[in-house]
Amino acid sequence: MYKYRKDEKGFILIEVLCSILVFIAICTISFKVIISAFKLKTYNENLYYYARFLSEVKNCIIYNDLDIHKEDKEVYIWGKDMKLGILKENNLIDIKKETPPSKPPYLIIKVNKFHENKEEILLSIMLEKENIECNFIRGGSR
Repeated sequence: MYKYRKDEKGFILIEVLCSILVFIAICTISFKVIISAFKLKTYNENLYYYARFLSEVKNCIIYNDLDIHKEDKEVYIWGKDMKLGILKENNLIDIKKETPPSKPPYLIIKVNKFHENKEEILLSIMLEKENIECNFIRGGSR
């Protein structure tokens, strides 16, 4: 049998394998954390962008005094048209659709008249997992 001598330098095979396994475990955990951080960053950027688009649509409806509804129907803006550049170049009336798209994201605009000169406007962005909503009232004393 092989005897270990104190003057021998180096590592035995078990020590090297254990250190490699620890290194691989630490790398795997750190890669998972980095990937989930990138996913969270992308998710937050998308939420920020959609909330900003929702705010721009609201401002477009309020300040341009647009009539975007017919007989209290829902109006849709499809995901491919949900870009700030398209909203600034085109009028909101030009990019609205009467039919919903087959898959999210898309924006629903619903107008309810509850007084002769007041309207409640509901804006909802339908995403894959959740929705962003904004309610406001247009009209009244001017």
